[in-house]
Amino acid sequence: MHKQAESAALPESRGEMHTDDPILRAAASWFGYGHWSAPYWFIGPEPGMAKQEGDNLLARCRAWQTLGSPELLDNLEHHRAFNHMKHHTRNIPMKVPVGSQSMRPPTQSTWRQLIRLFLAFKGERSDNDAIGDYQCTKWGSIDGLTCLPELSSLAANGFQVERDRITFRESRTSYLQEMVMRNKPRFVVMYGGGRALQPFWNFIASGSYEPNPYTMENIAGCEVGFHFEERTSSVRAMHPVKAGGAAPPDDYWLGIAAKLASSSFNRVRLTELGS
Repeated sequence: MHKQAESAALPESRGEMHTDDPILRAAASWFGYGHWSAPYWFIGPEPGMAKQEGDNLLARCRAWQTLGSPELLDNLEHHRAFNHMKHHTRNIPMKVPVGSQSMRPPTQSTWRQLIRLFLAFKGERSDNDAIGDYQCTKWGSIDGLTCLPELSSLAANGFQVERDRITFRESRTSYLQEMVMRNKPRFVVMYGGGRALQPFWNFIASGSYEPNPYTMENIAGCEVGFHFEERTSSVRAMHPVKAGGAAPPDDYWLGIAAKLASSSFNRVRLTELGS
């Protein structure tokens, strides 16, 4: 199995690749959406891509280059740049308005449950209207509360689609773990990938590929792991969208939120009491 990874390469060194191939450059240096100093992180195996989009990977990577090739982008700005605004366009009437808003976009299948967890953790409405409202402009924004990196940045319509997921996997894992240590988010939720990605989720949480640092539990009939440290709680969750089977229900994500909120509150109280 993997041994302890070497210190992560600096992002500048990955960015100085001697190639004009936007896909290769993105595979090395683009991580996702939001900003590293955000307090709430959600790390996925790779971005999804709906069948009706076609294979627009090149357009996504060219848009990333056009926007300056940063490690993290603004979610809305990037989708506008490669002209896929379905999940940022308010065209569905809300059942219950959110503030002054009465329309929302359709919720994206993966983001929907992650945002549900996030809003429930914060003690806010977590119904689909509230989720769609947050998704529209705030989810993965460059000045918001969330950081949405991916283990692989190359979007695909499922793991069966051929992509280079291996070449930069260990260097990206090391860099993600370095950024967690540097920024100390309140929590990091890592989701999907099954057994194949378990060592990489282990490393991000603990700095070692093995053993498994998570305490495994069952919530709503589905498995989830928790690893609590002084400043950051790590979660290893199932993917919100399960190909060929039943996806985890809403109660799974609400249960994770409740567990995180309870643990975070207890740690804050202990700090306040000087324990």
